[in-house]
Order: sequence, then C-alpha cells, then structure tokens
Amino acid sequence: MGKIGFSLIIADSIELEKGASIGHFNIIRVKKLHLGKGACIGHLNFIKGFFDLIMENKSEINLQNKITRILSPKGNYCKTELRLKYHAKIGVKHLLDMTGNVTIGDNSMLAGADSQLWTHGFYFSKEGEEAVRIDGDIEIGHNCYIGSRCIILAGVHIGDSITIGANSCISKTITEQGCYVGQPIRFIPFDPDEVMNRLSSPVTTIDGIKIYKK
Repeated sequence: MGKIGFSLIIADSIELEKGASIGHFNIIRVKKLHLGKGACIGHLNFIKGFFDLIMENKSEINLQNKITRILSPKGNYCKTELRLKYHAKIGVKHLLDMTGNVTIGDNSMLAGADSQLWTHGFYFSKEGEEAVRIDGDIEIGHNCYIGSRCIILAGVHIGDSITIGANSCISKTITEQGCYVGQPIRFIPFDPDEVMNRLSSPVTTIDGIKIYKK
C-alpha cells in the first residue's frame, strides 16, 4: 500500500501502488492521480488543475514545485496530462503550465531549481487589441538532463539523451543527442501580424481569444 502524509488531496480517482508515497503539506487537486510502484511526491508542492497526474514506477516530484492549470476550462477544451515515465524526476521549485500535455521520459530529470515549462503562449498584434493564444504539448525524451532555470516553450519536443545547460531557453524541437546551451541576446526580425495571418482555423475561442494548436 502507498503512504500519504499530512496533505490536502482532492481527485476523482486516486491510485497508489506498493511503495508509493506523498509527503507533508502538499495541496493536490487534479482529475486523476496515479502513483506507480515506488513513485514519490515530496513536501510543499502545489499541484492543481483540470489535468491527470500519472507517475510511473520510481518517478518523483521533489519539493516546492508549482504545477497548475485552471480547474474548469471554458468551452470544450480537453483535459490534459502530466506523465512522468519510469524514474523521471522533477526537482525543486519548478513551474509547469498544464494548458497542454507534458511528458518527461524514462530516467530524465528537471534538475536544480526554477525551470519553467510553458504549454501556451500569445501573439499580440502591433496595433489594437487583437491577440491569439498558441497551445502546444511539451515532450522530454528518455535520459535527458535539464539544468536549473531553463525555459521550455509550447510545442517543444526534446529527443533522447540530451543535456540542456542551465539558464537556457528552448523554443524549438531538438533531436540530435548532445549538450545545448543558451546564447547571447540577438535581434530577429519578427512581424506578429504576418504570423497570425498564416495561421489556420482556431480550435476554439475563449474570452475572445482565438486558440490554436501547434
């Protein structure tokens, strides 16, 4: 049987397999909570929103992480899932936006502290009030190491056996094995209106904001 410390947990279904544990002073409110054998949620985590949390065997969420999505999305926009695969780990004080799905592969780790995973972003018109939201799932492959204070943006897939150096921003999919690090600031020409005009039909509209899927 699993073990639960002094925490507030609200879910439609809760499954804890042998050796799974949840520590003290967590606030967890999700649709489905599943912890596989030996999976662990540490202390002082804030996990709340309209998503499933699936932790496979020996996976871990350590301390003081914030993992959130609104509890009841407007319209017919679907529930999402945070899946930690075998022996995947989330370290300390990371922020995960669960607007889209997030998958962390076998033996991969969000290391250190203060990394952010964002599964949505916006384009704002150069003039007026028009804006659109772009949602995209994040997938981290197997045996990856993500250093402290990294930012991973919507729609990014990271291949297997990749190391991301601390304080890097990953804005596009990377597949070649090796180490990736940040770079000095540089100018890139960008016209948001031109980008918005190339978008196809939105999947839905919420509060006047058109929602697109990568």
